[in-house]
Amino acid sequence: MPTTFSDATDAILGEFRDAWAISHATDCPIAWPSVAFDPKTDFDPEDHVAWVRVSIQGGEAQQASLAAPPNRLFRVVGVILVQVFVPSGPGLGLSTALGVADDVVSALEGKNAGGVAIRAGSINPVGRDGEWEQVNVSFAFRFDRDA
Repeated sequence: MPTTFSDATDAILGEFRDAWAISHATDCPIAWPSVAFDPKTDFDPEDHVAWVRVSIQGGEAQQASLAAPPNRLFRVVGVILVQVFVPSGPGLGLSTALGVADDVVSALEGKNAGGVAIRAGSINPVGRDGEWEQVNVSFAFRFDRDA
């Protein structure tokens, strides 16, 4: 069971990394949190179908038990956001982005990442933003920690 938000983040990112290595190891680079990524240099349309950016956002935690310290239980919730970017244009665009978004759902939906319960994925087509077609995939997650 994760004891910190940092532990939970590491578990979620590890789960995504491992699943993505199976389905898109070479054709879809990942922009990781706090790691430099420039789509102009790190994305090659000759070799890649898309690129994704992963972020994890915390929500409001709450006390889930009435026990005294150190046996109190706190429930921590948050959202995983995976943004899918595909070059706009004929032959790619929305249908390709939605296909990659489906793969993102398969990678994380319903998984338990080291004690972090990842809920159902929601796909939200955003549309064209300049040269990119964007689709967002979000997942609620939760974990319990003792304090």
